[in-house]
Amino acid sequence: WNGEKYIAARKELLDKPNNLETICHLCKENGYYTP
Repeated sequence: WNGEKYIAARKELLDKPNNLETICHLCKENGYYTP
């Protein structure tokens, strides 16, 4: 679990709320999933 990646993903979601590929990809990589 990389905090920097988590923060980066959150920033991307704030800039592009319709782009969920980044956060979902990170969640799958880390084995962590949220609906």
